Amino acid sequence: MKAEHSRFLNRLRESGATNMWGASPYLEDTFGVDHVTAVDILVEWMDSFSSGGVNDPEAERVLRILDEYHRTLGRVERYQQDLVFMIKVLPEDTDAQRQYKRNVTDSNRGDLERAKSHLDGYAKVHAEDIRRAARIRRARRLSA
Repeated sequence: MKAEHSRFLNRLRESGATNMWGASPYLEDTFGVDHVTAVDILVEWMDSFSSGGVNDPEAERVLRILDEYHRTLGRVERYQQDLVFMIKVLPEDTDAQRQYKRNVTDSNRGDLERAKSHLDGYAKVHAEDIRRAARIRRARRLSA
């Protein structure tokens, strides 16, 4: 398989024009190869995923990290929203409302913002892993 075949198949997969099991006619038309050669190219391209794609243990790690990032970020945001909501629904000038207000002081809000900032920073540092995770998930959906 040549690099141009791989690039073509990757673009074809991303376009969603066909299920990749039916991609051999596209190879035949585009590169002028016979059916057997097209199938060989397609099988080799699909096998390449086992060495760095869908079945890669490292890819599983990346997906777990991405999922944990999103769960943690969601928990931070929900906690902050819950505190603000409680201030609004509690009766004015009660001990409970004052306690919630203390929990949403600048320092706590700052802690929440720092946690969110830290998670966002993590996402930037691991941006390539996150993009890779998205590609892996797309490939899994297409192969399912």
